[in-house]
Amino acid sequence: MMTIALLLVTAVVFKITRSPQADHNKKSVTDWMIELLSTDSWRDAEAMQALRAMGEPAIRQLAEIVEREDSALSKKLLKHADRIPAIAEVVPSKYWYRYMAAMALGELGTNASSAVPALRKMSNDSDRNLARVAAAALVLVQNEPIEKIISASLEYDSTNVSKAYGLILSLGPHAKEGIPAYLKELESTNSQIRLRALTILEHICTESPECVPVFTKLLTDPNGLIRTLAIHGLSNCGEMAKSSAPAVAELVLKDLTASCRSGALIFLKRVVPASEFEPFASLVRRATNDVEQVVRDLAWQILNEKQSNR
Repeated sequence: MMTIALLLVTAVVFKITRSPQADHNKKSVTDWMIELLSTDSWRDAEAMQALRAMGEPAIRQLAEIVEREDSALSKKLLKHADRIPAIAEVVPSKYWYRYMAAMALGELGTNASSAVPALRKMSNDSDRNLARVAAAALVLVQNEPIEKIISASLEYDSTNVSKAYGLILSLGPHAKEGIPAYLKELESTNSQIRLRALTILEHICTESPECVPVFTKLLTDPNGLIRTLAIHGLSNCGEMAKSSAPAVAELVLKDLTASCRSGALIFLKRVVPASEFEPFASLVRRATNDVEQVVRDLAWQILNEKQSNR
């Protein structure tokens, strides 16, 4: 049996050099792909414009990334990456690159029709997350009716409900036409239905002001998970949720659930500009003494960031 050291040497020896990529403003397709998905907003507008400007070469290279699976050797090595972190540096997984490339192709929409075969293949991947993101991209590239998926996600007795639910999460704001239906679901007395609806709304609510008062009201819900999802939803609403900042800020210190406290800090980081941060600064400073390390770290990060941007 090969040792891990020998497997690593073999992986390096047989590593294939990537072909040159098209570029735009001195950034490659991969650079723009990563930038597209790395911002707090749903998608980075400059990155989207750059990928569109590169046209078919960018689509072709994104499709190649989608098809570029980890080899059997790489998968064998990566199983040990948690125990031996150096493995991930020598043999980086292609998993997240494939995930991001599929999402980017979906954002390019019908212009990316030449990538359909690659996306179809990935939609049958054994990994559920990769299959789901590819299926969502196909919906957008092939301009399939999203209202059918919304309806299927609400048919709780159907065998297709889980698949539809996952697709809606991956489609994000592209499924915003379903907001009225999911808001209606929040009125249910069934806690699972409410949680599913709120999880979807958190993902599709970008630029949807009608969600802000609903999320704000849920900040006082007795269920900590509901409060956490509401905070995340407000964060995703961006600047239009600034009016909810005082209510969210109270949770930084008062909420008993650590995920709510950290979520409230993330909201302040994303939604409140440095020029308007001072009224919340003392609360965030006090959070640097929180019992949870993640909350303390976030508090320090936000204080440093807001002060440097003033």
